[in-house]
Amino acid sequence: MTPGQSPLSPTSTNTPISYNLTGLTGGTTYYFRVNLSNANGSPAGVIRSFTTPVATTTTTSTTSTTVAPIAGSSVSAVNGTVWIDTDGDETKDASEVWIPGISIAISGVSSGTATTSKTGAVAFSSLAAGSYKVKATMPTGLSLSMSWDSQGAVDWEVTVTVVAGQTARADFAARGNLEAVGTIKSAPPGTDVNIDWSGVDKNLDTPDDVTFISKVQSDQTFSLENIPSGKYRVRSQSLRTVVSVGVGGATYENSSLTFVVRAPTLPATGTSSLPNMIPGALAMVPLGALALLASRRRRTR
Repeated sequence: MTPGQSPLSPTSTNTPISYNLTGLTGGTTYYFRVNLSNANGSPAGVIRSFTTPVATTTTTSTTSTTVAPIAGSSVSAVNGTVWIDTDGDETKDASEVWIPGISIAISGVSSGTATTSKTGAVAFSSLAAGSYKVKATMPTGLSLSMSWDSQGAVDWEVTVTVVAGQTARADFAARGNLEAVGTIKSAPPGTDVNIDWSGVDKNLDTPDDVTFISKVQSDQTFSLENIPSGKYRVRSQSLRTVVSVGVGGATYENSSLTFVVRAPTLPATGTSSLPNMIPGALAMVPLGALALLASRRRRTR
C-alpha cells in the first residue's frame, strides 16, 4: 500500500506479504479476500481471484522408419591407375610417374570410356553389379611397352566382377624402352635433376606432362632407366634444356650438359655376348680333338 491511501493508518507501509498454497487443482479459479484489522478498524478487503495453470504431459513418440537399401547401380564402381614401372616390380613407387591421357574403355552390363587424369587415375562410377572388361590402350610412337596389369598379365585387359556397394580395381603398368645418361658439369653431387617428359600428346607444357627425378652422382653424372621417347626438358639449378628424343634415342651436348638417350646396352659379360662365348667353348674341346682337326686341315690343302 502507498502511505496516505490506506484506510487503516496514514503511516502504514506497503511491504508485500507472500503465501504458498499447495494441493490446488490445475485449471481451477480460486477467489480470496484479505481482511485487515488493527486499532483503526477492520475494513473488508477486496475479493481477488487467480487461476491455476493446467498441468501438461509431454509424450515422446518413436516413429519406425524403414530405409530401403541403396541400389547397387548407384554405388558400385571400378577405379584404376596407369604408371611407368621403371623398376619392373609391379608396384607404383614414389619415384615412378603416372601416365595421364591414357584411354580406358569398360564394357559389360554397361559400357563407357574415360581418360586417365594428371595423377594417372580413372574412375567408372554408378555401375550395376556384374562382370566387366576394362581395357587400356597403349599409345603409339612413344617407345612404351605393356609390362603388367592387375590380372597378372601384360595385355592391358582386365576382367573384374563388380559387387553392389563395392569398388573393383583395374590397374596398368608400362615400361619405357630407352635409358638416359647425362652429365651436368657445374652441379655438385646430390643436386636434383628434374626431367620433364612431354607425355602422350608429345608436347611440353601441356596437362599430360610428367617429371622424372634423378640426382647428380659424385662423377657429375645422372641417369634414368626404362623411359619412353618424346620431348624432354632437363632442369637443374639454372639449367633449362629441351631435347627431342625419337624411338631410336638422341644425343645432346653443350658446354653445360651432356644428355644421351638410347636403347639399353648389353651387360659387359655374360652368355648374351658372342665374343665372350668363344674362349669358353674352345676350352671345352679336348686337346687331341684340336690336333686331329689341324691334321685334317693340312691334308685337305
